[in-house]
Amino acid sequence: MPKQLTLRIKRHFFLDILRGTKKSEYRDVLPTNVTRYVYFECEGRNYERQSEVPDNDSPIIVHPIAYDTLLLINGRTADAPRLVIEVKSADFYIRADDDGNDLTYEYEGQEYVSCYVEYHLGRIVSTDHLTPEMAEALGTNFVSQDKNQP
Repeated sequence: MPKQLTLRIKRHFFLDILRGTKKSEYRDVLPTNVTRYVYFECEGRNYERQSEVPDNDSPIIVHPIAYDTLLLINGRTADAPRLVIEVKSADFYIRADDDGNDLTYEYEGQEYVSCYVEYHLGRIVSTDHLTPEMAEALGTNFVSQDKNQP
């Protein structure tokens, strides 16, 4: 069964993906969503949260969770425009300042490293509830047919 991640997306980004001009989708990895986007590897074992990793000097590798597709939704209603798009690959990045130092922030009294996942997008698999403007923007990177379009 294909693994799919559902995300809300702003209209202009949604349109850019339909046009085929936006090739990546980015998501910040935060303490509140970390289990949706990454997992941690240490000493050959995988962990959902960094707090579960043994506190020793072993290196910790952060991997993006592999998804086959993204379900992108532009809005919060049941009939909001949506599309399913292939994920070719994903990368995990840590933000750094101009001197190469990791950028950090504080959340609930604890310090975290600022990081994000980049999903490299493939072909659009399906669309639903597109507006006429969106249907017109739909580019050539489309695989199937919108079930609500004439």
